[in-house]
Amino acid sequence: QSTGTDGFQVRLSNGSLLNSRKVSFNDGSAQIQGPWGVPLVVPLDWIESIDCGLNKLSWVSSLETLEAFALKKTGFGEFDSVLASTFKPRWVEGESGNQNLLFSAPGGYVFRAPAGMTKLQTRLQRANESNAQSPVSIEVWVDDQVAFKKELGAQQQSIDVEVGIASEKKIKFVVASKSALNLGTRVMLIQPRVSK
Repeated sequence: QSTGTDGFQVRLSNGSLLNSRKVSFNDGSAQIQGPWGVPLVVPLDWIESIDCGLNKLSWVSSLETLEAFALKKTGFGEFDSVLASTFKPRWVEGESGNQNLLFSAPGGYVFRAPAGMTKLQTRLQRANESNAQSPVSIEVWVDDQVAFKKELGAQQQSIDVEVGIASEKKIKFVVASKSALNLGTRVMLIQPRVSK
């Protein structure tokens, strides 16, 4: 995955501030180019913030949640509503201050894209090591249209997600599985972000 933005400051988790000309995101790392010459490659977890002056990048965790919900009823009658609220997607802290969106079970998450944002990037990754893993699908909706759909196979640990989006539209993540017991379906969206 790659996206570029020009002329901004990148603050790293150790407090360093870099005046950058361009940043590219690829395979869980950021390549920062600046006046020093050779690009600096750092893990995404090292990036605390990016000040673009024109807000060229936003972490989805910093945007207002419009809706978060579990997809399946579990067959426990009156307890289904309690379980649905327990298993709805929620933000969890990653290895740094950036947030990952955890899907304990199949579900959906809705937010609104800020003005000017045209691209969404993240990685769908299994949240735990388990011998039993089921295929899991992800859809990204832009308003009422599916803009991206892909399956994470039973033997896969992660897939990259890059989607063109429309600014100020509702964006919905839907994580689903055909597993009747949701066995091996616990996944995370790693540091989802939108950019110009």
